[in-house]
Amino acid sequence: MWLFKSNRYEILIPPCNLDYDNWTKKQAEEYLNWFVAHVPERAAYVLKKATGKSLPEGPIPPEVLLHVWKWFLRVATTEPVPEEEQEAQRAAFGHFGEDFIDKEQLSLQTEFIIRDIAMLMSAVFTTNYPVLYWGFDSKPKRYLFINQPVLKGFLNLDYEKPFADVFPPEHMVHVQAARILLHSAHPKDLFNLFQWWRKNIPDQVDP
Repeated sequence: MWLFKSNRYEILIPPCNLDYDNWTKKQAEEYLNWFVAHVPERAAYVLKKATGKSLPEGPIPPEVLLHVWKWFLRVATTEPVPEEEQEAQRAAFGHFGEDFIDKEQLSLQTEFIIRDIAMLMSAVFTTNYPVLYWGFDSKPKRYLFINQPVLKGFLNLDYEKPFADVFPPEHMVHVQAARILLHSAHPKDLFNLFQWWRKNIPDQVDP
């Protein structure tokens, strides 16, 4: 457990190392089952920590994302990138200049909270839109989200030819959290993300 602002935050540690790129299909399925099984518990936990309120029965109002993200931006912390990692980045990207070398990163505590918020956001989607469902993809090997838990059932309509799309919750929430490092984070970032993906749900009935 970690302490912040006189409160304890109990973390949920994954049952294995998150080596998505090298997992077998069976390992990916086991992790997906573990992840999905903990969604209700962790969604309820982070909501309680952020707002003091319990998770409602049935559909979860998307507006909870506004309150949780506002809280998250208050408690999120950063830490220096280890020097050895900075040196590895310089070896790979140093020719682009020091601006391409990460000096700060989100703290480990913050990363665990991000996973819980990803579970909450997933619960907002699935409790409001039954057309969405969990899954993972084990190929092609170069796939960015290989073997990671994703929500499926989205239909991207931003292009001339619509295509089935997936929502990787941890990655998507982490992208918003990374705005902290750029000093551009906004309390509505998570809710805006939800709104953008909501429009790509077929046959939706707005909550």
